[in-house]
Amino acid sequence: MGACVEKEDTSAKERLVSSALHHFAKAGYDGASTRTITKDAKVNVAAIPYYFASKEGLYRAVIERLIDIVRRKLGFFSDEAVMAVLNDGTSPEVLESYLHDAVTRLIHFLLVDMDGHALPSLFLREQAVPTAAFSLLYDAAIEPNHKALTALVARLTGYSADSQDACLCTNSIVGLVSIYRTHREMCLRRLGCAAYGKKEIQVITDMALKNVDALVDCHRLLNGLKSLRATA
Repeated sequence: MGACVEKEDTSAKERLVSSALHHFAKAGYDGASTRTITKDAKVNVAAIPYYFASKEGLYRAVIERLIDIVRRKLGFFSDEAVMAVLNDGTSPEVLESYLHDAVTRLIHFLLVDMDGHALPSLFLREQAVPTAAFSLLYDAAIEPNHKALTALVARLTGYSADSQDACLCTNSIVGLVSIYRTHREMCLRRLGCAAYGKKEIQVITDMALKNVDALVDCHRLLNGLKSLRATA
């Protein structure tokens, strides 16, 4: 009997987090109603204090879900890649391949893995109107990925890894990709399609990689380093 109760409790808790994710992403922390969340989760309103102590605790659980997914699906670099970035003897061509992999992975995460999912909307809402939970999201998921990507960009451009220039250049790369999610409807209409299919995602990936290469080459030239690509 105890095992059955535990299974039901786990299911109820999971339904609460899933429902809360949808409503928090749509209406924000203040706008999301706990009664609506529990109604959609098909649980009693008392389930929130029972499982999470409060609405704030439920929101934290949702943010932890976001962190877990980002870590599993968007961790940019393997241990091998990190060592390659730290190794002064790694060639620019190898480093560039890791950058291409990171950009491609980010595109796939935003446009394929998270297609139709509420998580990106919640992530963007936290960026625009941060709550107290943003520090948790930043420390656990955003900063580690951004620092790893910045270290790679620094190696390719000649900037210091802890410089503002390296950080801003990395932000530009992220922006080149994320616009296809943040401005999804505009991008789809300008591309003349109703959704991102395999063809569109490949076209977007190819263009994003060209733009990233051009940005990196521009900063390499500004620092007096040789371009990675041969000129015609």
